[in-house]
Formats: sequence, C-alpha cells, structure tokens
Amino acid sequence: MTAQPGPPQMPAEASGRIGYLLSRLGASARDRFAAALAPLGLRPNHYGALRLLQGHEPASQQTLAAGLGVDRSVIVGIVDHLESLGAVERQPDPQDRRRHALHLTAAGRDLIKRADAIAGQLQEQRLAPLTAPQRRDLLTLLDILARHDLGSAAGGGTPRKPPGQVVVKPD
Repeated sequence: MTAQPGPPQMPAEASGRIGYLLSRLGASARDRFAAALAPLGLRPNHYGALRLLQGHEPASQQTLAAGLGVDRSVIVGIVDHLESLGAVERQPDPQDRRRHALHLTAAGRDLIKRADAIAGQLQEQRLAPLTAPQRRDLLTLLDILARHDLGSAAGGGTPRKPPGQVVVKPD
C-alpha cells in the first residue's frame, strides 16, 4: 500500500504574496468569527457596529456607516437587526429632529462583553503558534498596513483605491 500524499502545496511564488496570504487568513478568520458569533445572533458586521457605537455613543446611522466603511443603505439593516435583539435603540436626535441617535442598551453592552470574549478566544487560537514578541510585532505591522491602506492620517498612508482600480507595481 502506498502512502497518500498530503494536499498539494502552493508554489513559493504565490504563498509569499501578501494579497494571497491575507486573503486566505482573512477568509478563514471571518468564517470562524461568524460561526462563533452566530449563537449570539450576531455576524461580524453587527459586532463591528456595536463596538463602533460603544466608542461614539450616541451616533447617527450615517456615522456608523462611515466608520464601518459600508453604504448607508446597508447600515439600516444592521441597525434594524441590532434593534430587534434589544442591543440598540433609536432615539430622536436633540440636535436634528430629522435624525435618530443610536444608543446602546444594557443588553447591547452585555452582548459586546460576550462577543469580545469570543473574539479574544479566537485571537488566542489564531496567534497560538507565535511567541509573545512575534504577536506584538505582527499586530503592530498589520495595524501599520491597515492604517496605510485606509488612508488614515495616523498611518500617513494614501486613501485606498475604489474597487476595480487595482494598480499592480513590479516587485
């Protein structure tokens, strides 16, 4: 009987490309996070909205949409879902009667704590192969790349290109 070969390995030319590696890791992390949040009735975008609202409460739906980088029409569904869970409530905005201000409820704060615990467990699992200094370095470097990609003034980067405007530069 011959031994079964393992799965084919990606050639070094592809496996050393940041786009490929981050895409694979990102898809895996997103899928695991989504599965872990599902028992709470949340998806990753719901978690992001809750965390953003926690830091900028009260906030308008437009503020949340901008902070999450989603279209304003998408945020309505996210907020509707969070409201159905009792995690947020819309209240009239005292500064502008045409808008509603979003507020976290006690249930929303509890949901954030529970989701944070899940996120922490998943991060520990993901980073388990790394030493403590490697973890710090990885998180620092990923933060630098993210700030640059998103055009943050703190990162000194340039705004990211809209989808469809990929610029390929030689290595």
